[in-house]
Amino acid sequence: MTVLVPYGGPMQRFRVGPVPALVLVLLPLAACGTDETPENATGGQQQVSGADQACRDRWHDLSATVATQAARGGMVRRVFASRWESLAAGAAYYESTATADQCDEEIDAQEEAIRAQRALVDKVLPFDMESQLTNVRLGRREFRAAHPQVREPEKVRVAYGTLGALSGAADKAIGPAVVQLADTDPTQSRTITRRMRDLVLLAQTSDVWQVCKGALRTIHAYEHRAQDATLDGKKSG
Repeated sequence: MTVLVPYGGPMQRFRVGPVPALVLVLLPLAACGTDETPENATGGQQQVSGADQACRDRWHDLSATVATQAARGGMVRRVFASRWESLAAGAAYYESTATADQCDEEIDAQEEAIRAQRALVDKVLPFDMESQLTNVRLGRREFRAAHPQVREPEKVRVAYGTLGALSGAADKAIGPAVVQLADTDPTQSRTITRRMRDLVLLAQTSDVWQVCKGALRTIHAYEHRAQDATLDGKKSG
C-alpha cells in the first residue's frame, strides 16, 4: 500500500486522517477472546524478521527527515504543515508495518515526494520574514557572545528593531501567495513557476515587506563587515 496525497483544488485546511490508526486493524482479533494459544500466552507479539526490521528502520529514518524538514521556517512552517503531516503519516504507517518488499517502489515514491516538497519550500523560505528574523537574531547572539566588546552601529540596531516589529505584517502581506504555493503539487513545475511569480510580485508591491527587506539588507551587510573584520584581526594577530 502506498500512501499518496492528492493534489488539486483548495487545500489550505487539508488534513490527513490518522493513517497509523490503520495498524489497529492488523492486530490479532484473538486478543479480544479467551483462546489461549502459545502466541497469546506470550502476549501476542509477532516476530519481525531481520529484513523486515531493516526496512522499517529505513522508514524510521525517513520519518526523521520529514520532521526535520517540517520544522523549517516560521510562517512557511505553519502554511506547509498539512503537506508535511501527510508525508509524515505515510512514513509512520510503513515504519510500524512494512515488510522487506515495501522498501523498493514505496520508499522511492515517498523519498521523491519529500524531495519535491523540500525543493518548493526552499524557494519560498527567503520570503518568510519571521524565519529571516529568527536567523539574524541567532547570528546576533552568537556574535555578541564571541565578541562582547563590539558595539553595533545605531543603524543596525534600528534595522533589528524594524524587522522585529514588522516581520509579522510582512508575512501577512504575502500570505495569500504562499498559501497558493502550499496548495500546489510540487511536481507541477509550470504551476509552481507561475505562482512563484505571483509571490515575487506581491512582495515587490508590499511596502511593509520591502521595508523588512531593506532592514534585512542592512543587517546582512553589517554581519559581513563584522565577519571580515574578525578574520582580519585573526590574521594580524
